[in-house]
Amino acid sequence: MRGIQLGFVVVAVIAVAACGSTTTGTGGSGGSGGSGGSGGSGGSGGGFQPPVDQCVNEADQAIFDELGAGAIGEVAADCPLSACGGEIGTIIGGNASPDAIQALSDCIAQCISDETGLSTGCTSCYGLITSCAVGVCLEPCAPPNSGSAECTECSTTNCSFFDACLGI
Repeated sequence: MRGIQLGFVVVAVIAVAACGSTTTGTGGSGGSGGSGGSGGSGGSGGGFQPPVDQCVNEADQAIFDELGAGAIGEVAADCPLSACGGEIGTIIGGNASPDAIQALSDCIAQCISDETGLSTGCTSCYGLITSCAVGVCLEPCAPPNSGSAECTECSTTNCSFFDACLGI
């Protein structure tokens, strides 16, 4: 499954400039209470906690084995434009809010799940990586560069949770 990299997933949705919503918060208010963390105040600073091991189950593994990473990658690259035009239009129209980014992420996950049979937990990783990349890799991933080495490097460097999310 290691061959599943993210350049394919960043696709043409990278027409958005202002949506770095996947970065952690400023964390400023947690300063003096830092040592009092017992009880897990959980998320002071509003950090994004991506899911892990979402594709590590027999059903998803059987689909990966049957279809192969390349076929799943092609579906992942097609879904944003083939099924999520409304969500992309919202973002391009200037609404790059966290809710709009989440709607795009959910749409991509559902599309990939519908096309491949992978669980939505597993396909949510593809939606999340696209949302992350939209926020931080606009320049190197804007078409026609969405499959470029620079795009993949930017996504890999800045959205490194992808492999952990998949469970590889």
